[in-house]
Amino acid sequence: MRKYIILSVVLFWSTMLFSQQYCFDSIPDELKKHADAIIRSEQCVYRITGTGTAVEKVKIVVTIVNEKADNYRKAEVFYDDFSKVNYLRGAIYDDAGNLIKTLGIQDVTDRSVVSAATFYSDDRVKRISSEKYRYPYTFEYEYEKEYKSLLHYPAWAFQSAYNLSVQKSGIQFIVPSGIEFRYFEQNLNNPVDSVLQDGRRIYTWQEENLKAVAQKNANILFYESAWPLLLTAPTNFQYGGVSGSMNSWRDFGKWNYELIKGQDVLSSDEVSNIKELVKETSDKAAKVKILYEYMQSRTRYVSIRIGIGGWKPASAEAVSKNGFGDCKGLANYMKAILSAAGIESFYTLVSAGEKMDKYMNFVSASFNHVILSVPLLKDTVWLECTSQDLPFNYLGNFTDDRFALLVTDKGGVIVKTPKFSKDENLLKRGGEVTIYENGAALLKMTNTYSGSFYDISNQSFSKKSVSEMRRILDRRIRFYNFSLNSASYNENKNDKPSAQFVYSLSVNDMTTKMQDRIFFNPVMDKSDYIGEVKPVSISVARSEIRTDSVCYYLPVGYKPDYVPEDVILKTDFGLFICKIELGEGKILFRRHFELDECKLSEDKFQQFRDFINAIAKADDRLLILSKSKKSSSS
Repeated sequence: MRKYIILSVVLFWSTMLFSQQYCFDSIPDELKKHADAIIRSEQCVYRITGTGTAVEKVKIVVTIVNEKADNYRKAEVFYDDFSKVNYLRGAIYDDAGNLIKTLGIQDVTDRSVVSAATFYSDDRVKRISSEKYRYPYTFEYEYEKEYKSLLHYPAWAFQSAYNLSVQKSGIQFIVPSGIEFRYFEQNLNNPVDSVLQDGRRIYTWQEENLKAVAQKNANILFYESAWPLLLTAPTNFQYGGVSGSMNSWRDFGKWNYELIKGQDVLSSDEVSNIKELVKETSDKAAKVKILYEYMQSRTRYVSIRIGIGGWKPASAEAVSKNGFGDCKGLANYMKAILSAAGIESFYTLVSAGEKMDKYMNFVSASFNHVILSVPLLKDTVWLECTSQDLPFNYLGNFTDDRFALLVTDKGGVIVKTPKFSKDENLLKRGGEVTIYENGAALLKMTNTYSGSFYDISNQSFSKKSVSEMRRILDRRIRFYNFSLNSASYNENKNDKPSAQFVYSLSVNDMTTKMQDRIFFNPVMDKSDYIGEVKPVSISVARSEIRTDSVCYYLPVGYKPDYVPEDVILKTDFGLFICKIELGEGKILFRRHFELDECKLSEDKFQQFRDFINAIAKADDRLLILSKSKKSSSS
């Protein structure tokens, strides 16, 4: 009962009563460390009123410490035809906690969420924002949102980002009798407080004094699994007038099957055309490839979200006629094309983006993307239907190696999408660098990408101008003063897709000269250090290999004076080898880095950090050249 009283009172006290608590000096020092923003109070009361209906009240107070946290000075509340926002208001306070300004209905904007990639959506957003003030200052806002049809109950991230401290964060669910409420907890310090009052079950979670975690370098491919998180979901739901159940993945798949049933009808002319395309081909995989490329050539992706259309695909005939569709519509259209050719396939729900496999034992509507699965005799073909460029049977890092839900006439079936091996996830860089005595250098390089790196390269360089390629290189390499002389990007879309990025750079700050000595670093990329942060549980998402083999031609009359020793680091997390070989007027730099997929508990974090930082330290070592006496005297 205690937490129920505290949370309800905190949420609905007036703004003015809180102002005395918003003084920046009142924040404990340990919460200021590494913090660009500090959540002073974050509270939600979610009252379920029936199957598919609810009222949500939220109040958030955040202190913005510096310009890096400017994204926290706005609040956005999304809604659609199945929900409405009853109010959105706010206030702004200075560092002493004094009220600067109140924000009301006149400060709220209301607009459509339709973007350049969206054909139509009934999604809208109400927005309220704070002006910039002298740091630190505090932004407070609250809103009420009412749902008349829903699939989801809220997920609550008590601490949701790096460099963010949290003084107090809590959520409360008020559940009427007869409604089954389910939840999944991750890394919470405090247990749920559950009480029965007036025939309603009240669940309360609250976390306090969560210290900021410093941001780590984004080049290292691991993600946090230590954020405190609460997932919730109904068992029975009603969405868009269609009832369903999340009692099991099988049941949720049945609901989805009813949405797609009958949507795969094509015109008789197109069916005849499809059969004509594959009549000379007996191999099933070859037929699928021909038809996949046919679909790619006739369609493009647009986002479409209209009511139940957020889950129900457009008809295959409509997609064919219009030449566009969202992931649901395009996957359903591809399914219809294959069906016309007598080939069975399965509409497949997946959580695209960061892998979320650890939640698959909690049934929910957590999917955000649709792909197509085509079972063959010895293997399964996977089709990403939203891209006109991706090769046949290739799933990139957006949907690879994770659980997905096949939608069948018998219900949902959990499956796993394909996984790249470590040898497939390869980024290989080679080339030659000519160093000049004045500190400049000419680089002629070739980067080769395969596995998940192919997907990264496609997103980075495909159809990009030379100036855009230069901006991408600027974010990755350690040189500050360079020009991109030429660049080309080519792809090999075979069974194991790969890509090559060939480029030439003129670098003006390759070396530093002091008298008759030249100092330079043969490593191309910026170093990846992990700072002093609290130990956390982490997961390395994918195994990978990155190699460099670069020949450096030395300035005339110079020879190596100091060459760093070879480094070999072999750990449970991976392997690192760095070697420099000397030749006549040149050196050959070789770097090999293997990172293994793994899940590490907090007690292993320091060892992982030491491994990554030892690599960064090795990458920061300088090589010294000196001018020979013969050259100096001449």
